[in-house]
Amino acid sequence: MTAMDVDPIVDDYLKRLSAAAAVLPPDRREELVADIRGHIDAALHEQGASELDARNVLERLGPPEDIVAAADDRDQDRPATRGRGILEIAALVVLAAGGFAVPIAGWITGVVLVLMSQAWSTREKQIGLLAPFLILYLPILALVLLSGPGMNVGPIEALMLPAIVGGGLAGLVGAIYLALRLKSKRV
Repeated sequence: MTAMDVDPIVDDYLKRLSAAAAVLPPDRREELVADIRGHIDAALHEQGASELDARNVLERLGPPEDIVAAADDRDQDRPATRGRGILEIAALVVLAAGGFAVPIAGWITGVVLVLMSQAWSTREKQIGLLAPFLILYLPILALVLLSGPGMNVGPIEALMLPAIVGGGLAGLVGAIYLALRLKSKRV
């Protein structure tokens, strides 16, 4: 078969890709179609590429809709609107300062606000909320528990001090991480 036999197959695929990519911004859509066209051309660059060769290349690429879904940088658990609204600003402020202003309850309020927001992905929320808390709370808890009798504190105080200090610091570190993630997103 000749290149002329391959062209309609490739053209049809690229038309389907372009139609599926209508959800993307125009410049991103053009870039995606051009990239895929270049990939197909490179894969079929051999003289006399057959219709079967073209179909194999297109099959390896997968359905145009899957390519567009992969190219669309919105995560499944992150909606298309990722703006910085009042909820996100409040979440960051309360998370950062809440643990110091109103120990424990302030941090918990910040956590709830972050969880309510749709500006961050589930993974970003997990990293921003759990990692700092565990990294800061557990060492402080261990320090208090290991120095137990010398500190003259009861079991309640032994748990409260790390929660206040660790929760406050964790809120601040988590808010910084989430603010950086929010800043790096398109508005």
